[in-house]
Amino acid sequence: MDKLPVRIIVLLLLLGSGLTLRAQQALITMKDSARVATEVQSVKNNLLIVKEGALSLNLIAIIQFQNTDQQSVDPLLVESLLKADIVVYVGSTKLVKEIVKEVIPPPDTVRKKTPQLTRPAVTPQPANETPKQVRPKPVPPSDSTIVAEALEKGKLNNFYGGVGLGLDYGGVGGRLTYIPGDDKKTSVGVFFAAGLALNGFSYNAGVSLRIGEKRLVPTLSAMYGYNGVIKVIGAPQYDKTYYGPSVALGFENKTRNSDDNFIHVELIIPFRSAAFHNDLKALQNNPGIEINDPSPVLISIGYHFKF
Repeated sequence: MDKLPVRIIVLLLLLGSGLTLRAQQALITMKDSARVATEVQSVKNNLLIVKEGALSLNLIAIIQFQNTDQQSVDPLLVESLLKADIVVYVGSTKLVKEIVKEVIPPPDTVRKKTPQLTRPAVTPQPANETPKQVRPKPVPPSDSTIVAEALEKGKLNNFYGGVGLGLDYGGVGGRLTYIPGDDKKTSVGVFFAAGLALNGFSYNAGVSLRIGEKRLVPTLSAMYGYNGVIKVIGAPQYDKTYYGPSVALGFENKTRNSDDNFIHVELIIPFRSAAFHNDLKALQNNPGIEINDPSPVLISIGYHFKF
């Protein structure tokens, strides 16, 4: 009768230790760059069982266990994650799969032996003894390795090139856009444009907000660069290019062949400097020069493609 409470306490301790091995605090990075801090329990039917529910292994890029002690992480759980091509860290240490190479002896060309059937020797094993588990060898991570993994998963590959006509193409020229986040959803990108305007080389740089993920994507942009030009034919001494801020409202229309290629149309409102307006007014007051007022709203159009 006195041994019963002791057995119950031992059983509870064993259950508690088993639950500790199964549940691990971890930071999960999805392939769409989203991050989830949760409690990892097990892997079952291509699903990662967590405290809140389950996640598909196909959507997971990196799992970093918060515990720095590798002995406390379930090796079967780690092995299942590595088989699913998921990058696994224990603290700051990266784990890799062991590759077992089978050594095949060269054929015996001197003499041929008659094959004989032999029974393999069986070593008896106690019923309560569990087979030894081989833990993955830890490899310290490096910055170049993490960047290379991100490149392979397409997280640093959202560069777009474009050619077109308008302020955000430097006049007639090209435009390079980089979107740090998921370019298939609402996102903010940065761009730089350079081209030829009426007085030569011009540029513009700014940010662009892309709203939604449908075929027709509204955009809102803000930029700084060339936004005004005075060109007097026959009097080049008055020719001048002016720089200042501009805002734009437009849309991207994706092509039928690819969602990565699109036509971008914008209406641009330039905020021209006081120097521009003063020089323009002086020329309009000159009876020997005929010059027109610039349009307050400009149009730009260009074709964009993903690298």
